[in-house]
Amino acid sequence: MRDSLYIENIGDIPLVKSKKARRIIISLCEGKKLKITVPYWLSYGNAKKAILSSDAGWIRTYLSKIEKWKKTHNALPRSKESLTREEACQKLTLRAKEIARENGFLFGKISVKEQKTRWGSCSPGNNISLNLKLRRLPDLFIDYVILHELVHTRVKNHKKEFWEEMGKYMQCPRDIDRQLRRYSIAFL
Repeated sequence: MRDSLYIENIGDIPLVKSKKARRIIISLCEGKKLKITVPYWLSYGNAKKAILSSDAGWIRTYLSKIEKWKKTHNALPRSKESLTREEACQKLTLRAKEIARENGFLFGKISVKEQKTRWGSCSPGNNISLNLKLRRLPDLFIDYVILHELVHTRVKNHKKEFWEEMGKYMQCPRDIDRQLRRYSIAFL
């Protein structure tokens, strides 16, 4: 069963019940549309009251973030889109191997696939996984994500030691990390 909530200047937003949800969650779903997930135990009426009593300010805040992301993503160069999936996988893999070789990193395997929430990851076995959507980002961020995951082959957390290790290979890694957060995987 579904319901929707109309908010002025925003429009109808679908409400969807979930047994997994513990709180009301706003999210961006396919087609760049908003969706509100409601805990299964909460009635649609009470969910609407809770959302409207918060003055829907949090939804407007979320929408302003989306607009900011859209502007950031529209500024990305479109030339990289001409790469086929295979070419992009090959390019990312070769770049990762090059950075690893230049800096003395050892890793298991490298895989490139489309992920919804992460730019990359490093498994306990030092296997590196990179997001195919990296191909749309400027080279600085591609190199940052690759290096970030390679550093995880040595330091398995994000504590001070990790950032010190990152600093050995790249200037101002925390600043680059903050800049990378301007890009949303959902829009690429």
